[in-house]
Amino acid sequence: MKSLKVITGVCALFLAGAVSAWSQSIPVNTKIGKISYTEAEMLSYSLDTSAVALVLCEDRNIVLDIDSYLRITKTTYVHERIKILKEEGKSYADYKIPYYRGDDPEIVNEIKVSTYNVVNGVIQETKLARKYIFNEKATSNLGFISFSAPEVKVGSVIEVSYKIESPRYWEIGDIVFQRSIPVNFVEVKFDYVNFFYFNKMARGFLKPTSSFSGEGRTMPLAGYQSYNYTLNKEVYSLKDAPALKNESYSFCPSQYRAAISYELSSISIPGQVVKNYSLRWENVDDTFRDSPVLKRCHDNNKHFEGYAKAVQGIEDEKEVIAAVRNAVLKDIKWDEKRGMVPQELSKSYKEGIANAASINAVVASALNHLGYTTSPVLIKRRSSGFLASFYVSTEAFDTFILQVKTPSGQVYYLDAATKNGYVNVLPIDFLVANARLLPIDKSAASWVDLSSLERNMQNVVVTAKLQEDGLVSGDVKVTAYNETAYSAKSYYARFSSDDEVIEDMEKDDDVEILSLTHDFSYSPEAVIQYSFEQENVESGEFLYIKPFVTTFHSESSFRNPTREIPIEFPYKENITYQYTLEIPEGYVVDQLPASSRLGSSAMNSQAQIVSVETDPHHVTIRFTYRNNSILISQDKYQDVRAYWEQICNLYKSTIVLRKI
Repeated sequence: MKSLKVITGVCALFLAGAVSAWSQSIPVNTKIGKISYTEAEMLSYSLDTSAVALVLCEDRNIVLDIDSYLRITKTTYVHERIKILKEEGKSYADYKIPYYRGDDPEIVNEIKVSTYNVVNGVIQETKLARKYIFNEKATSNLGFISFSAPEVKVGSVIEVSYKIESPRYWEIGDIVFQRSIPVNFVEVKFDYVNFFYFNKMARGFLKPTSSFSGEGRTMPLAGYQSYNYTLNKEVYSLKDAPALKNESYSFCPSQYRAAISYELSSISIPGQVVKNYSLRWENVDDTFRDSPVLKRCHDNNKHFEGYAKAVQGIEDEKEVIAAVRNAVLKDIKWDEKRGMVPQELSKSYKEGIANAASINAVVASALNHLGYTTSPVLIKRRSSGFLASFYVSTEAFDTFILQVKTPSGQVYYLDAATKNGYVNVLPIDFLVANARLLPIDKSAASWVDLSSLERNMQNVVVTAKLQEDGLVSGDVKVTAYNETAYSAKSYYARFSSDDEVIEDMEKDDDVEILSLTHDFSYSPEAVIQYSFEQENVESGEFLYIKPFVTTFHSESSFRNPTREIPIEFPYKENITYQYTLEIPEGYVVDQLPASSRLGSSAMNSQAQIVSVETDPHHVTIRFTYRNNSILISQDKYQDVRAYWEQICNLYKSTIVLRKI
């Protein structure tokens, strides 16, 4: 029997150019309390002088064991030592250790916290008193042990150790070797008896060193003969791992950090226990079919007859779907929570408030009652990282939406809870390439691509006029469709009033907003209109006017000279911007922005600016931009960066008028 069953697919995007760790730069004694003077007095890290903190060492030992009564337990031992290098790094003294507090809860104990400082040339230890360690309740099933290391200042060394005892042996999850701050040395040990079998996936750009061994043991089974088994030991280590920080245009930067994910696939004790978990996606499908997810998308309720009457006379099938969704949301408000398992429909109606999973189940049942075929689509959100279809996991998904097949055979997708979306307009976090369709008729599940359901467009029309006092005033109308409409509505939702929106717009754009209106009905469209005034630069007989009242790209997005992770744009998009300026008597056009065309093969993108003097009193500047890519590997970063800079330079274009 093999001691470990491994599915070793490695995504080329994640591990392209993987390298072995460099040699360790700061030798440390990893035993608790063995702080060297070198560690205590250092004030900078030579491999990354910008680092605010450094993980000097981390030891983690996960032990999966079984006793003579076949009771399985998981124990995790954690020890880490962190050096504070800058004032901002002091936040790494604050800890929140999550644990499961529901049935068969986890126990976090043996917590030890110390801070080491150099005082008068001597290393001084300050221990955290137990009364400053707090147990916090987050949800009915989730808690946190929270504390802060004492006497922390720039130069301090923080040392923390604790143990987590858990009956939830099937949750191994991710073993992470890299952080947002540099790691000098990390070692992880995973010990498990040889009748546990796992799926395993490595990810990240660094490759930890590894070793595998086995230790023969004998276990007396209660009422049976002794059983000989092997305790498998896996050891991983990584030295001098650079920080992998957050970057712009990335939904889940942490997914690119060096890590190994484990999923328990089966347990097999000869003559005693055989239990299979998720060996194939079909097994995962069966798990969800046996859960309330599928059942509650096909329930009945007395409210459905009223919905049937509400949609009578509506011929457009997309509008029928939207009308049913709106009717449900009048009866059941969204509590702004997601969830994975819907509650009973009757409970949702009774309480009048529910999470997104429950609302989607109600809408699915109502549409199925009307003759539509509505099925759940399981999603791993982009902010949770990519779903690798070759890595089978029961924990792969964290929410679901709906696929709706209409009587005419059209197929649409809907997240009913989201007020900023629409039919085929999903939260941007849900635009994934691998989502799992679980048909309501219990036919075979399949993968569906949600990354590009509709054409996303934004049209901006600016009508401006040069006034006698030298100011430019005008009106702007923005019409956004589909995901760009979702983005616009989500942007406005961040503010409590139009005044706050105006203040934010004036901060980003060199204009004064005089008035603002918008139409954000439940539709695939968003319309924003505002009037503005703009000061110009006058020099002698020349007047310089900037035609871009608003811009669509930020110079700060790709300012870093290099990039370690892929670029992930929210969606494919098309932008059209048209600026028309009325010129009064007494001025003539001296110069217009040069017409030009730009392109990037890395992004499959084009941008163009065209300047036209339509008559002696009007000029028109037309800018178009199209991006047909969502995911771009980091090796194309320099091409994207150069192209982005060219576009940002277009926004600095100027119309030059001359007084006559």
